[in-house]
This record gives sequence, C-alpha cells and structure tokens, in this order.
Amino acid sequence: AYGYRVSMDESIGLIQSYLLDGRGGAAKLARRGVEDWKPGDPPVWVHMDLTAPAAAGWLEEAAELDEWVIEALTYPGSRPRTVVHEEGVLVVLRGPNLNPGADASSMIPLAIWADRHRLITLRSEALKSITDLRLSLEEGRGPGNVADAVIFLVEALEGRLAGLVARHEEELDRLGELDRFADARSRRALSELRHDVARLRRFLIPQREAVGALAAAKPAGFDADDFVQLREQANLY
Repeated sequence: AYGYRVSMDESIGLIQSYLLDGRGGAAKLARRGVEDWKPGDPPVWVHMDLTAPAAAGWLEEAAELDEWVIEALTYPGSRPRTVVHEEGVLVVLRGPNLNPGADASSMIPLAIWADRHRLITLRSEALKSITDLRLSLEEGRGPGNVADAVIFLVEALEGRLAGLVARHEEELDRLGELDRFADARSRRALSELRHDVARLRRFLIPQREAVGALAAAKPAGFDADDFVQLREQANLY
C-alpha cells in the first residue's frame, strides 16, 4: 500500500528520503515519515541503492510499481531511455563516475520513476548529480515539485557529462600537439584518452534521445514550460 508498511532497513537500500515543501526546500524523512506518506501529502523523493537485496521487493510491495517498471529500475546495466506509463514515467540516464579512483568514462546509470506525487531514484554507485539535488533542497534552493526535480537531475547529469567531455577534449588537443615529440608512455596516455573521449561521445546520443523522448511524451505532472526546458536540454547533448 501507499503507506509503505514494509520494514525499511539497509536490505532495501534506502539511502535518503525527503518531503518537498514546494518552495525549494525539503524536510528529511525518517523511516516513520516514509512509511506514513500517502498521495495528497507534499511530493516525496525516495533515493535507493539498486544493488540492495530487497530493493525490488520493496518497490513492488510498498511503492506498488508494475513488475516491468521494477525490473527496469533495478537492472544495473540499463541503457538510457524513457518509457511512459499510465501512472508516471520511467527514465534511465547515465552520469560519469566521479568517485575517487574510478574511471570517469565508466558511466553510472540513474533510474528514475516519476509520477505526480513521487520521485524514486535508484543507482548502483554514488552520483554527484544526486548530491547536487540533495544539497539544493537542504539549502532551500531546490525544485518545488517532482517535474522540476526530474529536470534538475537531467540538467545536472548533462552539465557534468558535457564538462567531462570538454576537459578530455582539451587535454586531447594539448597532447595531440605534442604527439610527434612524445615518448612511448605519453603516446600510450594519448591513445587511452582518445578511447575515453570516443567512449563518452557514444553515450551522448542515447542520452539525448532519452531526454528528447521525455519532452515529447508529455507525462502527467509536467507542464508546457517543463517540455521546453527538456527539449533545450536534449539539444545540448
């Protein structure tokens, strides 16, 4: 049921949850607050770890999502896409892996379920874009509703990915100018950087298509201004 009367421990992968106040801020929800949430309350954002063993069961029993939606949300290798459901929209996007020691060009999927009342996000590893959203809400400058929160994440993911590609390309240009004078080690680094840039560019097309599909789908809870912003974001990829 919507009351979320399911045991909420680490096994379901609950990372954080917030109740949006509609003015850019949010209140943290402890276990009881999430359990007691119901449609008609202010919008809720629930963020989860998709690798948690009981995450799928919680989404089915507590969030009452369809099986195919749950499978898409919890599949770690999901490709970017948008699928409209009669009650909401499923969006999968990817962000660069900016965790310490990680290969930034290895992208982390972010699975999103959005309806009029709820934003549910799942990831396998930490994403800076999620941190951006959390901090914006805690500082009172965040989105006021679910649609705005989705757009915030789209923009944050695009900005970090575009910034990473730009930095790699600048470094590629710099090393390319030195190529003929480079030793074997430097040439190897240049080759690896070219591979990373090509890999990142391959992610841009499906990401753009997913964001464009979200704008074209016009899901419930999004308005005309939201669709304009999403189309603009799709054009940036």
